[in-house]
Amino acid sequence: MKKSLLIVALTVFFVFTACTPVIYRNMADCDKSDVDVFKDITTILMQEEFTIKNANENIGFLVAERETAPLYAGGYGSKIVWEFNVRNGKIMGTYKTFLYESNLSGGIKETMQPTYGSDKTGKGEVTYWNVRNSIERVCNSKIVVMEVK
Repeated sequence: MKKSLLIVALTVFFVFTACTPVIYRNMADCDKSDVDVFKDITTILMQEEFTIKNANENIGFLVAERETAPLYAGGYGSKIVWEFNVRNGKIMGTYKTFLYESNLSGGIKETMQPTYGSDKTGKGEVTYWNVRNSIERVCNSKIVVMEVK
C-alpha cells in the first residue's frame, strides 16, 4: 500500500513539474536615464511591429504584443509578448510566445504552453533576437539571462 502511494505521489510530482514551463528573465544594465531607456525600448518594439498594450514611464513598466491571427476560423494563431521593467539603470525583460487554436466563431478555443526567450532560443526566432540585440546596442551592455523557478 505504501509503495502504491509513493508511486502515485511521484507520478503526480513529475507530471506537474514536467508541465511547468521554464521562465527566463533577460537582464541588462544601462548607463542612461530610465526615461531614455524606456523610450528606446518603446521605439525598438514599435520598429519590430509590436503594439504597446500597457506603458507607464513613471514606474518603468511596459507590455507589448505582436499577434499573428489564424488564417481561418478553427485554425492556429500565435502571440508574442515582451514585458519590461526599467528601474535604476537596470532592465528586466521577459519574452513569451504561445500558440492558440481558435474555434469556428473566431474565439480562442485552446492556448498552448508558452515558451520563453533565452540564450537557448533558436536564431530563427528573429523577433526575440532583434529586440534583444537592439537593447544590448542601446545600453552598450550584454543581456544576462536568469532562469526563474
